Amino acid sequence: MSNDDQDLFAAAMSDVTPLKKSNKIESYDREEQIAKSKRLLRDSKRKRMQKTHPELELDRKQIFSKVGAFDKLLYSQKGVQLREINRLKNGDFAVQALLDLHGNTEEQAEILLNRFLADAIAQKLRFIRIIHGKGYNSENDFPVLKNLTNQVLRQCRPVIAFSSAAEKDGGVGAVNILLKS
Repeated sequence: MSNDDQDLFAAAMSDVTPLKKSNKIESYDREEQIAKSKRLLRDSKRKRMQKTHPELELDRKQIFSKVGAFDKLLYSQKGVQLREINRLKNGDFAVQALLDLHGNTEEQAEILLNRFLADAIAQKLRFIRIIHGKGYNSENDFPVLKNLTNQVLRQCRPVIAFSSAAEKDGGVGAVNILLKS
């Protein structure tokens, strides 16, 4: 820069006061800001869903052991008859609603899953199926959508039982669900 340019710049900046230390942003990380925005959006959607459908309220502090790609899912509340559980395992029922989560991110899948369960409960459906896949494309050792499905279903009070589907219906890549009547 020439001396004239420096003098001109100094004259233009003469009445400028520096920012206080507390008002400065040290660094701006675009990826971090995007992730923070996504978390806030996901949390607000979850809260909205929980207000309209309190039976879908999840306890995020509750920890479940992760399931692997080839692990079978099985859950039932107290009092569910063995006959009903066997119907779920064998697929001996008419599927009243089906949700396929393939191709969704964990956040998208959670929103779809909660909406699907809320609709099924509102319609008083009894037997539903969710296809979560086997997790072959998951980046870690555990199938993300299968574990999400397992966690959400175990915490949803109207879900009284669920089981991995029979091989003809998707095997360990799908889950049959029995809802409270």
